[in-house]
Amino acid sequence: MKKTHKVLIAVTIMLTIFSFYSILAINQAYKINFEWYSQYHQKYSYDSRDFLKDSWYLSRYPNEMQFMIINGKDEYRNFLDIHPNMSACLSEEELKETVYIYCSFGRVYSPDYRIKVKDIVQIGNVVEIKISINSPTADSQDAMDSGEKTAILKKYVPEDIIKINKNNFFTKGEIWFIIKNQDGKVFYKMYHIIK
Repeated sequence: MKKTHKVLIAVTIMLTIFSFYSILAINQAYKINFEWYSQYHQKYSYDSRDFLKDSWYLSRYPNEMQFMIINGKDEYRNFLDIHPNMSACLSEEELKETVYIYCSFGRVYSPDYRIKVKDIVQIGNVVEIKISINSPTADSQDAMDSGEKTAILKKYVPEDIIKINKNNFFTKGEIWFIIKNQDGKVFYKMYHIIK
């Protein structure tokens, strides 16, 4: 075998190995760190949150559930038009380096409903956001489904807002955001340009 053939074989093997590792890197899941807004402390925090008490009795979800990605000035203004009470949670000056994600159940009858962002991972150009949902016990939900809802004022709005520094994204550009619960039910899917 000629020396040039050996060199070509060696280069081919190296390129194959490099391609294999590149494919693995593209399909690897990267955890994205985020800060969540504490209504009690009225500030963002990296502190861990308690999900141990969260239970998932919902067989169906309220029509008023809402998910928003705030990534630019137009989205920022639209969000504040809908949720003026959340103005303390967002900063227009931070929009160049920050993405906000908002989740809400809408109006519900019980403070036992909760919705929280639990985990965020990025695989290639897809960002998956797992939310944790808490609802009242199955018995109280069944009672409400039987007609009691009309007799009780829906005065609670469980909501969560988080922010992600744009430098925390593994790749930027056209990013698909997918919000789902622990069972994989997708609530929101849309792409945004992250610069």
